[in-house]
Amino acid sequence: MKFLKLVSDFFTGGDERGSRQENIRKLKSKREGREADGKKFKPKDQETLNRLMLTERRHALKVIGGSTASLLGLAGIWQAGGALLEAVDRPERVAFTRLNISTPSQLTPDEILVAQNFWKQASFDSLDTFSSDPRVARLKVFMEKNAFFPIPMGPVVTAFVGTTERDLEILQTPQAFEVVYMPPQYAKNMVSPVLTEPGGRTVRIAETFQIQEWMGILLAHELSHVWDQIVEGENSRDREQYLAGEVKAHLFERDLLKAWGPKQFERLVKEGGQYVKNNDTIRFIDIADQFFPLKQLRGPENALAVASCHVSVLFEILQREGANESALKTAYASLVSRNRRR
Repeated sequence: MKFLKLVSDFFTGGDERGSRQENIRKLKSKREGREADGKKFKPKDQETLNRLMLTERRHALKVIGGSTASLLGLAGIWQAGGALLEAVDRPERVAFTRLNISTPSQLTPDEILVAQNFWKQASFDSLDTFSSDPRVARLKVFMEKNAFFPIPMGPVVTAFVGTTERDLEILQTPQAFEVVYMPPQYAKNMVSPVLTEPGGRTVRIAETFQIQEWMGILLAHELSHVWDQIVEGENSRDREQYLAGEVKAHLFERDLLKAWGPKQFERLVKEGGQYVKNNDTIRFIDIADQFFPLKQLRGPENALAVASCHVSVLFEILQREGANESALKTAYASLVSRNRRR
């Protein structure tokens, strides 16, 4: 009976839908009345109306979709039309900072210098949200001392304009590494939208981020790899060392998600944990999107953010059940292998 009610609620909107439609009708009537009297509709009432109408639109899309195959198709519609459908942020979501990043494909030397400084500042800004974490604070110092931010001239070639003695010092430091933000024409050749190349000397990040906090979490993940490979001497081509590094970086991500929204993360574990265990990605995304911004993101950032939530919840559950590092490595390897076969 419980399953049948879930199915029924999916198509009818459950007991809440009638109340939602009545509230929409009342708010619309109130707005029309105030406008007729030459008065402004209160912003708070408009926000409530927008949220109710957005929920109703989502329900209509579910009914149109119908079958599981249609629901899978809707996942693509959410990504492609996120700006239309995600007009209002969910009230229970974490607070987040929107980004609007776009750089030209061809730059003069002066423009390269401006772009370098922009990406450097953007990188530090994205980490600032999590500065209370001692590992983030350490990585910011590490990045300040050793990172430079060249501009891509092709899929692998970069250009760097140095104007100070400090620029030259960074290029010559034994622990120097580059952080390269890749525009779409070059990012399409990357095996992943965010990656650290073997040896830790190059981090590549596709210019797809819309949310500063996601950018900070995923940059912190990659900086964890850089630290492990350059400072700790990890050999990322060794499978066991690679898995250990990934587990460490994903646990780091998990901790930053917790810091971003402690209550939201706890609810995500409680309400979405069963779907992680069952590898039911579609239902997990529906839950996770209530607490962290996901569905309105463009494809690459969406995929990275979903993966971050999924692995973070998986590791949290396993650790609560007493899993050690070896068990986490096995779970991560199994997850990667399963997703590659899809």
